[in-house]
Amino acid sequence: MPVATISNTYSSTAVVEAYSDEKPIVLVVDDEISILNALKRSLGKTGVEVVTANTAADALYILENTEVSLLISDMRMPGMDGADLMSKVAQESPDTIRFLLSGHSDMEATIRAINEGHIHQYLTKPWNDVELRALVETTLHTHLLEFNNRQLKQELMLKNRQIDELKHLLKQKEGES
Repeated sequence: MPVATISNTYSSTAVVEAYSDEKPIVLVVDDEISILNALKRSLGKTGVEVVTANTAADALYILENTEVSLLISDMRMPGMDGADLMSKVAQESPDTIRFLLSGHSDMEATIRAINEGHIHQYLTKPWNDVELRALVETTLHTHLLEFNNRQLKQELMLKNRQIDELKHLLKQKEGES
Protein backbone atom coordinates (compact mmCIF):
# COMPACT_ATOMS: atom_id res chain seq x y z
CA MET A 1 0.00 0.00 0.00
CA PRO A 2 1.61 3.27 -1.05
CA VAL A 3 1.98 6.24 1.24
CA ALA A 4 -0.60 8.90 0.49
CA THR A 5 -1.92 12.03 2.08
CA ILE A 6 -5.57 12.88 2.45
CA SER A 7 -7.37 15.66 4.21
CA ASN A 8 -9.33 15.42 7.44
CA THR A 9 -12.57 15.79 5.54
CA TYR A 10 -13.05 12.94 3.15
CA SER A 11 -15.60 11.09 1.15
CA SER A 12 -15.67 7.55 -0.13
CA THR A 13 -13.81 8.65 -3.26
CA ALA A 14 -11.13 10.34 -1.15
CA VAL A 15 -10.57 7.14 0.81
CA VAL A 16 -10.29 5.10 -2.38
CA GLU A 17 -8.04 7.66 -4.11
CA ALA A 18 -5.76 7.69 -1.08
CA TYR A 19 -5.00 4.04 -1.71
CA SER A 20 -3.49 5.18 -5.04
CA ASP A 21 -3.73 2.62 -7.84
CA GLU A 22 -5.51 0.01 -5.80
CA LYS A 23 -8.92 0.10 -4.20
CA PRO A 24 -9.09 -1.13 -0.63
CA ILE A 25 -10.48 -4.66 -0.58
CA VAL A 26 -13.29 -5.55 1.79
CA LEU A 27 -13.90 -9.28 2.26
CA VAL A 28 -17.42 -10.18 3.40
CA VAL A 29 -18.05 -13.68 4.77
CA ASP A 30 -21.51 -15.09 5.41
CA ASP A 31 -23.22 -18.39 4.65
CA GLU A 32 -26.37 -16.56 3.52
CA ILE A 33 -26.12 -15.44 -0.10
CA SER A 34 -28.78 -12.75 0.41
CA ILE A 35 -26.64 -11.15 3.16
CA LEU A 36 -23.54 -11.29 0.94
CA ASN A 37 -25.42 -9.63 -1.91
CA ALA A 38 -26.90 -6.92 0.33
CA LEU A 39 -23.51 -6.08 1.86
CA LYS A 40 -21.80 -6.12 -1.53
CA ARG A 41 -24.41 -3.75 -2.93
CA SER A 42 -24.22 -1.40 0.07
CA LEU A 43 -20.43 -1.35 0.45
CA GLY A 44 -19.93 -1.06 -3.29
CA LYS A 45 -21.28 2.49 -2.98
CA THR A 46 -18.19 3.42 -0.93
CA GLY A 47 -15.91 2.75 -3.90
CA VAL A 48 -14.12 -0.20 -2.31
CA GLU A 49 -13.68 -3.56 -4.00
CA VAL A 50 -15.98 -6.04 -2.27
CA VAL A 51 -15.03 -9.72 -2.37
CA THR A 52 -17.35 -12.34 -0.89
CA ALA A 53 -17.00 -15.82 0.55
CA ASN A 54 -19.71 -18.06 1.95
CA THR A 55 -17.41 -20.16 4.17
CA ALA A 56 -14.56 -19.39 6.53
CA ALA A 57 -12.34 -21.79 4.57
CA ASP A 58 -12.95 -19.79 1.37
CA ALA A 59 -12.23 -16.58 3.28
CA LEU A 60 -8.89 -17.94 4.54
CA TYR A 61 -7.94 -18.91 0.99
CA ILE A 62 -8.75 -15.41 -0.24
CA LEU A 63 -6.79 -13.86 2.63
CA GLU A 64 -3.74 -15.98 1.75
CA ASN A 65 -3.79 -14.71 -1.83
CA THR A 66 -5.12 -11.16 -1.55
CA GLU A 67 -4.25 -8.09 0.50
CA VAL A 68 -7.53 -7.49 2.32
CA SER A 69 -7.96 -4.20 4.18
CA LEU A 70 -11.19 -5.09 5.99
CA LEU A 71 -12.87 -8.39 6.85
CA ILE A 72 -16.55 -8.46 7.78
CA SER A 73 -17.67 -11.90 8.91
CA ASP A 74 -20.88 -13.41 10.16
CA MET A 75 -20.62 -15.09 13.55
CA ARG A 76 -22.68 -18.23 12.96
CA MET A 77 -21.56 -20.25 9.97
CA PRO A 78 -21.26 -23.98 9.35
CA GLY A 79 -17.78 -25.34 9.95
CA MET A 80 -15.60 -22.60 11.39
CA ASP A 81 -17.54 -19.83 13.13
CA GLY A 82 -16.76 -16.13 12.91
CA ALA A 83 -14.88 -16.06 16.23
CA ASP A 84 -12.48 -18.79 15.09
CA LEU A 85 -12.04 -17.08 11.73
CA MET A 86 -11.24 -13.78 13.44
CA SER A 87 -8.72 -15.50 15.69
CA LYS A 88 -6.93 -17.08 12.70
CA VAL A 89 -6.94 -13.80 10.78
CA ALA A 90 -5.58 -11.92 13.80
CA GLN A 91 -2.61 -14.30 13.80
CA GLU A 92 -2.03 -14.67 10.07
CA SER A 93 -3.01 -11.21 8.82
CA PRO A 94 -2.84 -8.83 11.81
CA ASP A 95 -3.10 -5.67 9.68
CA THR A 96 -6.49 -6.73 8.33
CA ILE A 97 -9.27 -4.84 10.13
CA ARG A 98 -11.88 -7.23 11.52
CA PHE A 99 -15.63 -6.60 11.95
CA LEU A 100 -17.92 -9.30 13.37
CA LEU A 101 -21.53 -9.37 12.18
CA SER A 102 -24.23 -11.29 14.03
CA GLY A 103 -27.97 -11.60 14.13
CA HIS A 104 -27.81 -13.55 17.38
CA SER A 105 -26.53 -12.54 20.77
CA ASP A 106 -24.17 -15.38 21.67
CA MET A 107 -22.25 -13.64 24.43
CA GLU A 108 -19.63 -16.38 24.94
CA ALA A 109 -18.70 -16.51 21.25
CA THR A 110 -18.68 -12.72 21.01
CA ILE A 111 -16.33 -12.43 23.99
CA ARG A 112 -14.10 -15.09 22.40
CA ALA A 113 -14.04 -13.10 19.14
CA ILE A 114 -13.11 -9.93 21.01
CA ASN A 115 -10.40 -11.57 23.11
CA GLU A 116 -8.89 -13.96 20.57
CA GLY A 117 -9.82 -12.37 17.27
CA HIS A 118 -9.15 -8.81 18.40
CA ILE A 119 -12.14 -7.56 16.44
CA HIS A 120 -12.37 -3.86 15.78
CA GLN A 121 -16.16 -3.65 15.59
CA TYR A 122 -19.20 -5.75 16.48
CA LEU A 123 -22.18 -5.21 14.16
CA THR A 124 -25.72 -6.50 14.48
CA LYS A 125 -28.14 -7.73 11.85
CA PRO A 126 -30.06 -5.95 10.54
CA TRP A 127 -27.62 -3.10 10.00
CA ASN A 128 -28.19 0.46 8.89
CA ASP A 129 -26.62 0.87 5.41
CA VAL A 130 -25.73 4.54 5.87
CA GLU A 131 -24.09 3.92 9.25
CA LEU A 132 -22.25 0.85 7.95
CA ARG A 133 -20.83 2.73 4.95
CA ALA A 134 -19.76 5.62 7.20
CA LEU A 135 -18.10 3.18 9.61
CA VAL A 136 -16.25 1.42 6.77
CA GLU A 137 -15.07 4.72 5.29
CA THR A 138 -13.92 6.06 8.66
CA THR A 139 -12.19 2.80 9.55
CA LEU A 140 -10.38 2.58 6.20
CA HIS A 141 -9.33 6.22 6.51
CA THR A 142 -7.90 5.56 9.98
CA HIS A 143 -6.22 2.37 8.76
CA LEU A 144 -4.56 4.29 5.94
CA LEU A 145 -3.37 7.02 8.30
CA GLU A 146 -1.90 4.41 10.65
CA PHE A 147 -0.15 2.70 7.73
CA ASN A 148 1.26 6.01 6.50
CA ASN A 149 2.40 6.85 10.03
CA ARG A 150 4.30 3.55 10.29
CA GLN A 151 5.91 4.18 6.88
CA LEU A 152 6.95 7.70 7.84
CA LYS A 153 8.40 6.49 11.14
CA GLN A 154 10.48 3.90 9.28
CA GLU A 155 11.71 6.56 6.86
CA LEU A 156 12.57 8.87 9.76
CA MET A 157 14.51 6.13 11.54
CA LEU A 158 16.47 5.45 8.34
CA LYS A 159 17.25 9.14 7.87
CA ASN A 160 18.37 9.44 11.50
CA ARG A 161 20.71 6.48 11.06
CA GLN A 162 22.14 8.07 7.91
CA ILE A 163 22.69 11.34 9.79
CA ASP A 164 24.43 9.48 12.62
CA GLU A 165 26.69 7.72 10.10
CA LEU A 166 27.54 11.02 8.42
CA LYS A 167 28.31 12.61 11.80
CA HIS A 168 30.61 9.71 12.59
CA LEU A 169 32.39 10.04 9.23
CA LEU A 170 32.75 13.79 9.72
CA LYS A 171 34.34 13.27 13.15
CA GLN A 172 36.75 10.77 11.61
CA LYS A 173 37.71 13.24 8.88
CA GLU A 174 38.20 16.02 11.43
CA GLY A 175 40.45 13.72 13.45
CA GLU A 176 42.59 12.99 10.38
CA SER A 177 43.31 16.66 9.69
